[in-house]
Amino acid sequence: MPNQEDFWPSLMAFAENNGVASLETLGLECVVCNEPFQYRRRDDDDAGSPRRPRVLPCGHILCGRCLLAYYETGESRCPTCRTELIHDCGHAHTGMPMPLTRFDRLPPILSQGGGMPKGCGPCDIVGLLNLFDRELSNSPDIAEELKGEYLGIGIKLSNSDEYCSRDVTGPVLEIEPPAAIKQLINNIVDSAIESQRQNEVWLEADFSSMKIRVLHFKPELLSQVEESPAEQETVAKMIIDGHEGKESLEN
Repeated sequence: MPNQEDFWPSLMAFAENNGVASLETLGLECVVCNEPFQYRRRDDDDAGSPRRPRVLPCGHILCGRCLLAYYETGESRCPTCRTELIHDCGHAHTGMPMPLTRFDRLPPILSQGGGMPKGCGPCDIVGLLNLFDRELSNSPDIAEELKGEYLGIGIKLSNSDEYCSRDVTGPVLEIEPPAAIKQLINNIVDSAIESQRQNEVWLEADFSSMKIRVLHFKPELLSQVEESPAEQETVAKMIIDGHEGKESLEN
């Protein structure tokens, strides 16, 4: 078994046929840089993207650092088989993390019936942020004093910072969403869970773990507002929240 096996179906078959409990025990290396893959965050160094293995929809494997460096040259095809890996949004697919134990977590490769998502993970997040901005602005159930440039949302995915629709410059307030907005959130999360369960499309981000919050990004301004009893009830449902670990996708 070469330690540079770079094709997912072959690697998975070898592991299953030989009772390999974890791929980490195989000493796998990236075929581009010939460096051992890294699997844990504490092993990452500061010289760019980590060498965690990424599996492309065509099935080929290379480390995240080499993949991103390759795409920076303007390429959008697999460096091994030259399969086109570009989304409808114009960005190249960055692969999915290679599972070490649960091999069924990856969809079938493209030649075996797997599919490419229309958009990349970051563009999907931006689309959700824009969608909720429109819905919040048009909602009749949100007090007018809360609306405007400081009302938005935060989206938290597994093992990532929270992506926010506004710049985070201080503490924010989490707002209890009205029923219609809450239903929209539930529908989006349910759809993401179903897509992940079907496991047919190469999703770059795990949206099934998504948490969506309605936020006000300048809560200090709300103290200047004289609320009606109904508005006071809305504000009373707010929760003071810190601002660390949040990332704005506004620009």
